[in-house]
Amino acid sequence: MRFEQLVTRFVNFELTLQMPALPKDTQFEVIEVWFRPSGEVMARTATTYTATKGTSNTIYLTSGRGYDEMGKWSLGAYRVDLYVEGDKVVSGQFKIVP
Repeated sequence: MRFEQLVTRFVNFELTLQMPALPKDTQFEVIEVWFRPSGEVMARTATTYTATKGTSNTIYLTSGRGYDEMGKWSLGAYRVDLYVEGDKVVSGQFKIVP
């Protein structure tokens, strides 16, 4: 028996950020930059989060993207970079293969 992946509809990620206790409520921005296999940016999104003062904060980030273009993902290696307050915190790759 053989199974094949025929369609990839959604690609997602999960990231956990641990922040120290802060002297006041603090808002911060997380930017996702998604790159096509060609290296060109396919999407860029920014989300604002709030960390609560006086407690150690664990922030769980989940995000993803649907189709690349024309109702499908193109074959190849994609990259996602995540920035928190302008600093790159992680870069990951995923491949769409036949």
